[in-house]
Amino acid sequence: GVVVSLIMHPVFTIKTRMQLQLAAPVASPAANGSAQELAHLVPMAQRDNYASGLVAARRIIREEGIVSLYRGIGPSLLLVSHGAVQFLGYEHLKSFFGRLNSLSSLSDGAPRETKLTGGQLTASAIGSKVVATLATYPYQVVRSI
Repeated sequence: GVVVSLIMHPVFTIKTRMQLQLAAPVASPAANGSAQELAHLVPMAQRDNYASGLVAARRIIREEGIVSLYRGIGPSLLLVSHGAVQFLGYEHLKSFFGRLNSLSSLSDGAPRETKLTGGQLTASAIGSKVVATLATYPYQVVRSI
């Protein structure tokens, strides 16, 4: 998770910059002049238009430094914990259901193998996802700001 975040974050930074770049004004009758009005907010000389992702990467590194490609990576790294929390919760719930099954088999008098049912596995999966989401949701909110 962390390695993927470190590799992919610059790609997402470049993608976001390219999505936010201002396009040249396009005159269309459906726009009612709104495209023309928006295009004049930032003069063409001051726009950060990139021809491609590679051009954007080179320019960002040259003008802002390589560190700027990793701006905002903190919340992304915190979200890596979501999978760990979910896995831990899943294993704990499976263990809980296994102990519960063991106790019920002892009450019959004869111990037997305690396999988890499909319902117990489903409950473990759903419960672990809910716990992981509740634990990491604040990070997702911070990341989206």
